[in-house]
Amino acid sequence: MFFKEKQGLVLACGAIAALALSYFFFGGQGVDIPDAEAAVTPAVETPPVAAVTAAPTGSVVALSQPSPSMTADAEEEAEAGENPFFEKEVKARLTQVADQYQDQIQYPSFSNPIRDKEALVKYLPNKSVPAGMPLDFKDPNSPRISLETTKSQYFIGEDIVASVSVTGLNAGSTVEADGRLVEQAETLAVTEGVQRSGSVFNLTFSGGDPALAEAGSDLRVIANLTINGRVFEIGTPVTYTPSVAQVTYVDAAEVRGAYLYIPVHVQVNAPGFHEISAILFSADANEPLVHLSAQEEIQVENGLMYLRAHIAALKQKGDAGPYRLRDISLTRMPAPPTYQTEYGSVAQASFAVNGFPFSDYDDVPYVDEDAQKRLEFLRQLGSVQ
Repeated sequence: MFFKEKQGLVLACGAIAALALSYFFFGGQGVDIPDAEAAVTPAVETPPVAAVTAAPTGSVVALSQPSPSMTADAEEEAEAGENPFFEKEVKARLTQVADQYQDQIQYPSFSNPIRDKEALVKYLPNKSVPAGMPLDFKDPNSPRISLETTKSQYFIGEDIVASVSVTGLNAGSTVEADGRLVEQAETLAVTEGVQRSGSVFNLTFSGGDPALAEAGSDLRVIANLTINGRVFEIGTPVTYTPSVAQVTYVDAAEVRGAYLYIPVHVQVNAPGFHEISAILFSADANEPLVHLSAQEEIQVENGLMYLRAHIAALKQKGDAGPYRLRDISLTRMPAPPTYQTEYGSVAQASFAVNGFPFSDYDDVPYVDEDAQKRLEFLRQLGSVQ
């Protein structure tokens, strides 16, 4: 019994450790936690409570002790109640985590192929925060209002643009829309809704409005709609900050060993540690291929950062170029005196990147020795006997 309990404890601890590792390694995309917890948590029966034997007043109350036969029966019942497949389930989950991790570490963390739409959404920067609400909260079939800005973060001087729409209205319904830009309940700017189609309206707040020049960073876009004479309001947050750096242009790429080096020129307002991320698309910009990132300490006004695409990631997508570099994000990491994360802008939406035949690269696998050690550890956890 002791050995069996110890073995189960080792497996359970190993599973929990593997789950933690999977969420650390995969950024929250590991094994499903509720299922895994169920697998590593065997059913526990409450031990029988010793019966209290009645005694005359003033006498000592004695607790009855279970007989040896009762103890044996309880153990047999507990063993019968255990999940006979517990160990196999734990090992299977550990193996699953190890397989996922092995697949992940084929590529550098700064050069990850984008395999599906879910992965693409994960890497898209500056995603807006859409808002939605029904006209009637008591009616599950009620028409709905939706509000979404083009992005969540805008730089001072940029137009803030939102779209508000109503779906599910009966034919003949009337809709009017206007908008407000608010900071801590104070209205900074107002705009009329421009009908795009049907019950879809654009709201645009001009970046040249003097009222926005002194605005704080945390704002809220409010849409006001009049639908068949009834007034509704819906809002969503945006940030409005100065740009502390800018991606100005992208130079011609070149092959160095197993990597495609993409030089990115950055103009910065102040020295500091900067991080850039981007998505490499096919030349027609329809197919996302690889997510790229880089970090660099930039001490001069006009700096240079290199994005590197590994041959393994490029071959996984089967596209040798040419490419488009899109969805670029530039960040200045916290530094004195403010210790705040700051952001940079991008001169244009995308840049052309030249490609090369795969034969021009050193076609060697990517190997991370530390990651291999972690993988071996996961494999060992899954093979506990």
